Amino acid sequence: MNKDNKKTLHMIGNSHIDPVWLWRWQEGFQEVKATFSSVLDRMNEYPDFNFTASSIVYYKWIEDIDPEMFEKIKKRVKEGRWQIVGGWFVEPDCNIPSGESFVRQALYSQRYLKKTFGDICTIGYNIDSFGHNAMLPQILKKSGFKYYLFMRPVESEKHIDSPLFKWKSEDGSTIITCRLPGEYTAWFKEHILKNIEKTLKVMKNYNEMLCFYGVGNHGGGPTIQNINTIYELKKDKTMPKILFSTVKDFFSKVDEQNLPEYKDEIQHHSVGCYSADSELKRLNRKAENVIIISEKLGAMANMLGNNKNFKYDIEKIWEVLLFNQFHDILAGTSIEEARNDAVSHFNSVISKGKFISNTAIQAIANKIDTLGEGYPLILFNTNSYEFDEWADLEIAWDCKKALTIVDDLGNEVPYQRTRTSAATTNVNFGGRRRVVFKVNIPAFGYRVYRIFDREPSIIKEDMKVYDNILENKNIKVIFNKQSGNIRSIYDKRNKFELLKGEIIAKVIKDESDTWSHGIKNFNEVIGNFELVDMRILEKGCNRAIIKVTSKYGESKLEQFYTLYEDADYIRVKNYLNWQEKHKILKISMPINVENPKFICEIPYGYLNRDSYEGHEEFAHSWVKIEERDKNYGVVIANDSKYAYDMTNNVYNMTICRSPVYAHHDPAPIEEDVIYRYMDQGEQIFSFVISFDEKCGNVKANKLSDILNVGYEYLIDTYHKGEIKAQNMSLISLDKENIIVEVLKTSEDDNGYILRMYEIEGSETKTELSLKYINKKYNLVFSPCEIKTILITRENEDYIYKEVNMLEV
Repeated sequence: MNKDNKKTLHMIGNSHIDPVWLWRWQEGFQEVKATFSSVLDRMNEYPDFNFTASSIVYYKWIEDIDPEMFEKIKKRVKEGRWQIVGGWFVEPDCNIPSGESFVRQALYSQRYLKKTFGDICTIGYNIDSFGHNAMLPQILKKSGFKYYLFMRPVESEKHIDSPLFKWKSEDGSTIITCRLPGEYTAWFKEHILKNIEKTLKVMKNYNEMLCFYGVGNHGGGPTIQNINTIYELKKDKTMPKILFSTVKDFFSKVDEQNLPEYKDEIQHHSVGCYSADSELKRLNRKAENVIIISEKLGAMANMLGNNKNFKYDIEKIWEVLLFNQFHDILAGTSIEEARNDAVSHFNSVISKGKFISNTAIQAIANKIDTLGEGYPLILFNTNSYEFDEWADLEIAWDCKKALTIVDDLGNEVPYQRTRTSAATTNVNFGGRRRVVFKVNIPAFGYRVYRIFDREPSIIKEDMKVYDNILENKNIKVIFNKQSGNIRSIYDKRNKFELLKGEIIAKVIKDESDTWSHGIKNFNEVIGNFELVDMRILEKGCNRAIIKVTSKYGESKLEQFYTLYEDADYIRVKNYLNWQEKHKILKISMPINVENPKFICEIPYGYLNRDSYEGHEEFAHSWVKIEERDKNYGVVIANDSKYAYDMTNNVYNMTICRSPVYAHHDPAPIEEDVIYRYMDQGEQIFSFVISFDEKCGNVKANKLSDILNVGYEYLIDTYHKGEIKAQNMSLISLDKENIIVEVLKTSEDDNGYILRMYEIEGSETKTELSLKYINKKYNLVFSPCEIKTILITRENEDYIYKEVNMLEV
């Protein structure tokens, strides 16, 4: 190595700690304690030694179990020798979580840092996460961060012209970003030398360079030998100037003006992680939605005069969710025992979130005057637009009684009776009744319907259903009688065929490890699910259902295709019993487009991703395939899937993968060893297919909300209430491309927070109507902007002000 006096090598002492991976969280907890104790010892022995550590949950753990150690850490932080980086609860997967999950990683962590250590963190830090979504620059910037450090994907997986660059998101936000040139661990001298060699090569055009050292993954931290090696190298005249340093010191020396700009997502590393462990992915999506819904309902209850503060309970369940979005958990790469812990944690979040929702719903209902004729049925909408959709719900009602549903204006609502969830009759009470009917619920509001014990006066004709055809005035769906596959989805409004062939459940060979290291695509088809049975399951005035059962080997797929009376989409609920190993299931949809344009949802936004070579990609709850030269597109939304590939005009949604748990190349799979395989057994998932003649993202978002958000309801009793209105909206917007994702009590208890984002890529002026206080405000959004608004009361008046994601 040649000495260059102008160059400085910042040596960063660290310990990458996976709280969960090849061990359970309890062991990870212990490793945090042992590592931090070791670091404090090294600081006493070496006055030049500095340490860098992320993950705010680790500091909270130490504060809880060892206050004396925590005070020592605080002292070292104040001295500047211990640097807290990351500013998030953990180092999460940076693709799968929702946009709001990333916001909460920062919101709770940064506020904790400010309160406990006196300042927030300015350095984003996810060195081991498996890719980074394109909206992170905006989220990081608006959460108080100035810099971002990552390692994966490495240069051989994703070429970026410079290791230092300004990363730019679609709204124009930028953050100074560095890709770590070497590894984040270095156990012995030879590893440190190798890291230095890599750094000098990759950062040869920069005078300031950074290089990591220290034992990691299972914790450990910089060893005595590590530190002595640094002292030796400082004396080596062939080396550049070497410093015991921190990431902050390194970034402070970077010349921001001359950095190149990079505008794109940072992918790919380990594409199998987009689909590994279907159940964890499903529970993550469910938990995220349940918390957001419960938080909205809690705020709505407060707006209507309920005094219960739900904020503390919600923060606690958010923290459980955020921990389980750690990259080796949510990516599905941990051992089975650790994964099972996460399943329990996700379910606890869902359970507690639903309890909060129920408490809030009851509080709202108690404010409403429900006196009058008919049993009150109250439906609640937490979306920022009017929910004009189909309800499918059960009520306690004698099976032999007549039943009529009436809305708040006295209009009779036609319903369809269908089978209840129970296979028995409640003889003591008289039974259950399940009904399907059209509802219209105002934005952030409720509507009271009434149920009467009388025969309905409106009798609608049943929908037309044939052995292999579902049809209404908007759409016609035709099944192949021999295969049971959909062979045609015809848009009757626009006279356009959506498909260019059959929708097929394809089985694909996959002998890759859990991560799918080195894999770009999964395309070796080895078979299809074959028809066992197809029948009309339900036929009525409001909906019709065709059930298709198919098999592959020992695996079974039951699909319930539902078409509502006025819908322009087909809804598919799937029950899969998967018994395959080293295989993938994809549902393959050949879309009738010649020159496709592909758009998909990502955290707090969307991405145009023009890759049709079959590469495995991630997406969130919806995708769109448009004809590039025409004003038309096909929309597919789902409730739990995150992976797909697009091969020419064929969209292949990845349903499940079945590698061995925590198998990492190059370790072989041995014939005489018993392994546990992923995704075995039953899973339930849903998707919808529709068309969009407007070629915007609003409809895709609404289709996703049907599956992921829906509505809440309550069969109430008769009681007085101070609110006489039987139909009320608390908050609304006049532009549908602005989505209110969050409504919550502010962290400082001085008002309400609304977090909104623009989904079309258009500059938008919108009127925000706060009907509960009779106020209207005009807002302007730049394309793809995420905006956080605080509504507060000052001097007997309500005002709004724009704040950052930390609510300051």
